[in-house]
Amino acid sequence: MLNIQNQDNILKGIIYILAGIVTLTVSDLMVKQFEGRYHVFEILFFRALFGFIPIFFFVRMSGGVAQLRTNNISMHIGRSLAAIIGVTCCWYALGFMPIANVYALEFGSPLFITILSIYLLKEKIGIHRWAAVTIGFIGVLIVLNPTAEGFNSASIYALVGSFFFALYLVLIRKGAGHSSPASMVFYLHVVGVVVGGIAMIFLWKTPESNSDLIMLVCVGIAAGMGQYFMTKAFSTAPASVVAPFEYSALLTAALADYVVWSVLPSNNLYYGGTILIACGLYIAHRERIAENT
Repeated sequence: MLNIQNQDNILKGIIYILAGIVTLTVSDLMVKQFEGRYHVFEILFFRALFGFIPIFFFVRMSGGVAQLRTNNISMHIGRSLAAIIGVTCCWYALGFMPIANVYALEFGSPLFITILSIYLLKEKIGIHRWAAVTIGFIGVLIVLNPTAEGFNSASIYALVGSFFFALYLVLIRKGAGHSSPASMVFYLHVVGVVVGGIAMIFLWKTPESNSDLIMLVCVGIAAGMGQYFMTKAFSTAPASVVAPFEYSALLTAALADYVVWSVLPSNNLYYGGTILIACGLYIAHRERIAENT
């Protein structure tokens, strides 16, 4: 039986992850509003720069500047670049697809994580997880809907983004114990500012209005808050408890699509998304069993 303190931590962890999902969805909703008007690397620059506002408080509450010391800056740069490729690919897809569809394809990350873990973490994958990966890719194909009427080439960008998010998470596992959560989030924003800043030399477009400028700033603040909430969730409660709540992002995305653009989820999204979520949860379940044996 859980004691009261553990119950409180679990409740806090669930609240944190739900808050993270909502704020990250709001950030992506604002990014989608810039469809075709600003380059994704300009949005990346604003997101990384103004994401430092909430990250500053995160670092301060996590122990201050001492938490940012690292002996493996190359690992920080590598996983940050993976995350940047992932997010920019998904932002490109957002310009052509409903948010819920992009999120559904992002749920393919556990499938890629399983495969990447073999090569990067030297893990042994059993028949159960291989079966889940195989079925999961069927779910990906259903969401992609590769027919003349339904296929959208932007889906490929969302899927590539999912792969690089998986690579980012595997590299976090690979560096576990060598970096604090605060340092990982901090250096992710540093690399984002550098990459976005270099791109701005060639791609800068002055915001068309004050409202656009304010929204670009808010993209960064909301994303930084989202990353803070997500990190707090996994540091407050067991990952096995909070991780399944990540899939509620599909609900918030579908709600945003309907409220802002009057777009309802397609049957392919229902069917494929359900398969992906089920396979992701099953892979997480098998990983817990493997860790305890």
